Amino acid sequence: MYFEGPEKKLEVVFEGSKSLLSLPESFWKELVALAGAQIIKSYESFDHKAYLLSESSLFVWADQLTLITCGQTTLIKTVPYLIKELGIDKIKGLFYERKNEYYPNRQASNFYDDVLKLSESVSGESLQFGRTDHHHICMFSSSKSYAVDPTDVTLEILMYGVKSPLALEMKKKSKFRNNERLSLDLQKHFEFDHWSDHWFEPEGYSLNLSHQSIYKTFHLTPQGDESFLSYETAGISVESIKSECEKIVKLFDPEGFDVMVFVPKNSDTSFESHTLTFNGFSKAHSSFADIKTGYRVDFLSYEENLKPQKPAKTLDIKAYFGG
Repeated sequence: MYFEGPEKKLEVVFEGSKSLLSLPESFWKELVALAGAQIIKSYESFDHKAYLLSESSLFVWADQLTLITCGQTTLIKTVPYLIKELGIDKIKGLFYERKNEYYPNRQASNFYDDVLKLSESVSGESLQFGRTDHHHICMFSSSKSYAVDPTDVTLEILMYGVKSPLALEMKKKSKFRNNERLSLDLQKHFEFDHWSDHWFEPEGYSLNLSHQSIYKTFHLTPQGDESFLSYETAGISVESIKSECEKIVKLFDPEGFDVMVFVPKNSDTSFESHTLTFNGFSKAHSSFADIKTGYRVDFLSYEENLKPQKPAKTLDIKAYFGG
């Protein structure tokens, strides 16, 4: 199956008296539709609303939104809509990410195309974390600095070739008797007050969890032993980054993974990336940036030690073109 698991991500921070949570559901449906996705289900948590989409997730707070989409979505098309409806003067910060894709020629645009469109209304800097010939993330960040919440720590873990029993079970709904069993399995590892999930046909799985102000989101693609699993959380402490990474890596047992960390420069605790080591994995490369909006960003890529040799993969040319 040829499905694009690596995601695009848009995060926008707003200012002003109007809360995003007061906007009608029709606003979010139209926003998501512009990206080429649909809202499947949602829940309201302590201070945010979480939407599970046909292509990943949307999270909304009073003054911020995070929209993540996979597949062949056109996430960049949501920015003009946000500017038109909410006003360019209300945007304090804007961040746009694109992970390197498996099938870039099947996308409607690339990162450079998207930044040209962004630059028509938002000034900023464009950065690449990681190597061009390996796993990497391209990111656009608006150039205007603002008072960043010192607790606004974000962690992304992007995993390749996940092979743990839980990961294999999550891919097919038939593996679970019902959602109650899945809830019990998840409670062994995560604390949450609200959750929603969705299985996709023939395989694939998305999950949102929230505990008070902290959210966690998982998206698992359907490609057999080459499945891609993304994980993101925000609002955790700097001190817990290492233990959170270790838990996720142990839980899903990937062949390799990338870690992206955003820590406010005004945080009481700095993130020491050199301490992020994992048994059985070697660090392939890493990069960092102090971006103008007020964050230190670290990217680290890891590969499993002594990976066994695999046979060459047979390509289904007709399936690639939808035949």
